[in-house]
Amino acid sequence: MRSCKGLIWMTLLALAVSLPVAAENLLLNPSFEVDPVEDGLAAGWAKYRSGDGIDGWLKPWSGPENDWVAVIGQWQPGQWAFWGQSAPCVPGRIVTFRAWTGGFPGFNGSTKVKLEFYYPNQEGGSMAISTAESSSITGPHGWRLQEVSVVVPPQAIRVRAMLWVDGAPSAPASGSAKFDDAWLETDGIPPRVTPGEVNGLPDNTLVWLKWPVVVKDNGSDATRTDCYVTGYGREGTCRVVSSNPIISNGVPVAVRPGVMLHVLGTVQTVNGEKRLNAIDIVPTNWDGPWPRQIGMTSKSMALPPNPSGQIVRLVGNVSGTAPDKSFVYVDDGANVPGEVGYTGVRVPYPGSPDDYPAIGDTVAATGVLWLEQGAGGKRHPVLYTRRATDFSIISIGSGGIGRNLLLNPGFEEGAANWDRSPQSVAPERWAARSGSWGMAFYAWDTYDQVFVGQRVRNIVPGASYSFSAYILKEVNHVGNVVMEVHWFDADGNEILPAVEVPVAAATTWQQFTVPVVAPAGASEGSFVIRNVDHQPAPPPGQLQAVMIDDVVVKMTATP
Repeated sequence: MRSCKGLIWMTLLALAVSLPVAAENLLLNPSFEVDPVEDGLAAGWAKYRSGDGIDGWLKPWSGPENDWVAVIGQWQPGQWAFWGQSAPCVPGRIVTFRAWTGGFPGFNGSTKVKLEFYYPNQEGGSMAISTAESSSITGPHGWRLQEVSVVVPPQAIRVRAMLWVDGAPSAPASGSAKFDDAWLETDGIPPRVTPGEVNGLPDNTLVWLKWPVVVKDNGSDATRTDCYVTGYGREGTCRVVSSNPIISNGVPVAVRPGVMLHVLGTVQTVNGEKRLNAIDIVPTNWDGPWPRQIGMTSKSMALPPNPSGQIVRLVGNVSGTAPDKSFVYVDDGANVPGEVGYTGVRVPYPGSPDDYPAIGDTVAATGVLWLEQGAGGKRHPVLYTRRATDFSIISIGSGGIGRNLLLNPGFEEGAANWDRSPQSVAPERWAARSGSWGMAFYAWDTYDQVFVGQRVRNIVPGASYSFSAYILKEVNHVGNVVMEVHWFDADGNEILPAVEVPVAAATTWQQFTVPVVAPAGASEGSFVIRNVDHQPAPPPGQLQAVMIDDVVVKMTATP
């Protein structure tokens, strides 16, 4: 261990005396404009909070100017929350961090920007060597620039820059804070490269990885790390290895697929494979964004001879299932031979057994592809996803009586597969009846109507269907909820009349069911829940939402 520490401090010294100045913004996605999704994730940024009152309000948000900002709000008294990113730093050099901050009406917490400095392989506020922060701004305020600048302390190898909010001192706040256009700079640090660029670098090159997300674990544990990472965009894949434990707030931890890392290391070739030997490696976000831009979208027949490590989006029909619902085989038309008796790419199933697909369903899976050795020594492709949101059913095959025909019916994959109004509708944790997520109609704007809905294909004319949902209307909500069914023929023309049923939603969860019969010529049905005639009441936003969860559309009788 002592020799490892010696190598680290020699590296720090080399950084301090030999590397060129890096006059650039070291933050990724500094204005929150990259793939913004109002489900709480912001590409490149980690988010943390104390207490239990603000989870739903650490999120990107599209403001009145239709740009995107980071929002923190609805925290409990005395609690805190922040957005953060990490970057290398060099002792004795200056680090400067600035950002524009604001407070919406009703905000009675305070905003600031803050820096934390760390030893190698350690993270978490309790382990910071030192901190520095700007002065605080309390209460509602228009956009104001907050800044902190400080000399890096001895032995620090990494800095974490944070957009910080402290909660109201005595009473819960009804407003929120907002952040935009952040900037972090220092000098003397190594070049930032993508995982794919590592493969072309000479050995012993010191680099900092851009946006590495773990896509495959090679047996990491609390004492060591061995994994493959890719960048958030089309940046290829590389192997990252460290023989030192990662310590998070005093506890050794292991990486897992989906974690976003900070990695500083040197390039080495081992057994013909380029890898990055990490000098400093820590998780920057335990729920990092999975790569959204896929490096390969072609059919599996077009993959290279050894596709291991490729990030792939696979779309095809389920050609095989498992008795224990642990995997499916997906054939995208290439007829790739799988294990004995199967055709297609094997995909370990990451979702709920209740949502397990059937043969003939069309599905999409995003993950990292590897050739694995199966029975008889033959190798076959396996696509490893990170979690349930990386696997989705695009369309249901034959359907059948009693099967829920909706995709993502409980909103556990956010808004995936659902159509919705562009504003005032989003998945929220606090709107869940079951599971972790539900859909919410917000309450701080005046609107004629907002909606969420989904189209179902392969409707059978003359068949009976039921459309049901659990709905809750908070005590101060002023407005009406309507469940609707619209029918369409094979050419997309609407078949009138539509079915529109007002429901008497109340302050407790109730299930409402609308029975319908598909008319002659119907090929698709659109099943919609709409909130109409809403008027916000004072105080703004307080207990005025409509919540929806556990939606079901199923055939109840054949013609």
